[in-house]
Amino acid sequence: MTTLFPRLGLAALALCAAVAQAPAQDRSVRIHNDTGLTLYRFYSTNSGATKWGRDLMGSSTLDSGR
Repeated sequence: MTTLFPRLGLAALALCAAVAQAPAQDRSVRIHNDTGLTLYRFYSTNSGATKWGRDLMGSSTLDSGR
């Protein structure tokens, strides 16, 4: 479990870097879960925001390897 947080941190950092470079418009993001765990929630927001946005997963889940 101790290796999970660095992986998620790197994934979030890469996502933030990609979003920061995108123009101010609707964006599409593809998430590949390589954590070894099922993802139940995924929150994102624009850079510079003070709070996280809504959960983008909704009632969906993302199994590891998908």
